[in-house]
Amino acid sequence: MDRFPYRLNYTLRGGREEVWSPRFSYYGFRYVQIEGAVPANSAGDGGDPRVPVLLRIEGHMVYPDTQAAGGFECSDPMLNRTHEIIGWAIRSNMKSIFTDCPHREKLGWLEQLHLMGPSVIYNYRIQHLLIKAMEDMRDAQLPDGMIPTTAPEYVKFLGEWRRFRDSVSWGAAYVLTGWNLLRLYGNKRIVAEHYEGMKAYVDYVAAQSDQGIVSHGLGDWYDAGPNPPGFVQNTPVAHTESAMYYHMVGVFTDIARLMKREEDAARYAELRESIKATFNDAFLNRESGSYATGDQTSNAMPLVLGLVPEPYRDKVLAHLIEDIPTAGTIRPPAMSGTATCCLRWLRPAART
Repeated sequence: MDRFPYRLNYTLRGGREEVWSPRFSYYGFRYVQIEGAVPANSAGDGGDPRVPVLLRIEGHMVYPDTQAAGGFECSDPMLNRTHEIIGWAIRSNMKSIFTDCPHREKLGWLEQLHLMGPSVIYNYRIQHLLIKAMEDMRDAQLPDGMIPTTAPEYVKFLGEWRRFRDSVSWGAAYVLTGWNLLRLYGNKRIVAEHYEGMKAYVDYVAAQSDQGIVSHGLGDWYDAGPNPPGFVQNTPVAHTESAMYYHMVGVFTDIARLMKREEDAARYAELRESIKATFNDAFLNRESGSYATGDQTSNAMPLVLGLVPEPYRDKVLAHLIEDIPTAGTIRPPAMSGTATCCLRWLRPAART
């Protein structure tokens, strides 16, 4: 049983077969528990005739009518099936906002906009939904420029929970989603419309950083380690947040150039190089050729984002390759898709 079960109550009219399903909500689930009724195959075993009989229960996939933009097929059935399952997961989390889990709070957590954004774009036509996400982020932006981790921001994480509200790896979605709209859809209008808002967020992070190092946020959230998943276990938060800060500034520099904002482009290009130097001073072990704790995230992110100085690239890559087979595997917790229930009831006629 889930620790936070959803409970739905339905009062029968009685006297005939009834069909019911939730109309304004959806829930991801693995199991359904029905109370107050008996299965149809046991209704005739001398039970109480006043108890409703459950004739049928169905799960319905709920997702928007989004057109396909591409597909994948190969000679390996397992890869084809994996791609199919990924498609189900994408559609499960693609409603009026992009969510990251359909079975719990269903908030518009922003990290999937840039982590999964290109993958979703290659499979589905989502330009208009991404434009809405940009508008949601603009509406949620605070006066000081901060972009909350969720947009629309239905829940504000304050006090000791502030790390759940202010994290570069999530807020950077404002800049990176705008970049993907321009890069993959050619949508220059949205970048122009949100330019000042994106710039305000970059400046906010710059003001919060210590010479390019961002020490707050969620970091490599939910990584696999010896403890139950949740708060980061392997990579320093400052490493991941600062790497994403560098990446965001680099992308915004490219946006400024494309928008012919030459003064901004020069300023943020200088900032990008400053962050890179500070990042390597803080996290690169030049003797071993490895970053931070030496785990996969510590070495992979600098490689992918262009933070590794050329003389060290081969060493850092070698550490990463060596760690992959030796780190072992950890089975992730089972997840579930999105569905609603459709229940078919038969209430026996009242006896007179």
